[in-house]
Amino acid sequence: MLGRTPEALVWIDSVGVSRRHARILLTDTGAVLEDLGSKNGTYVNGVRLDRPHPLVDGDEIRLGSVRIVFRVFSAPLSTETESS
Repeated sequence: MLGRTPEALVWIDSVGVSRRHARILLTDTGAVLEDLGSKNGTYVNGVRLDRPHPLVDGDEIRLGSVRIVFRVFSAPLSTETESS
């Protein structure tokens, strides 16, 4: 959950963000952003959400006037042993 409540996993300290503003759901196919009835809206790449929206690496999320970038990181490769 993203929001202004201290219980939010992603806490955003801005009066324009609802206490329970939005949430990101992880599925087998990726991540989905859902607005939780916020007053100031949830946007992805400038488009206001009216239903859950799939996210991809680099998407700009706006919660009210707060902008954040969604990033996806792959697991690092294991270290290769070098011969001396």
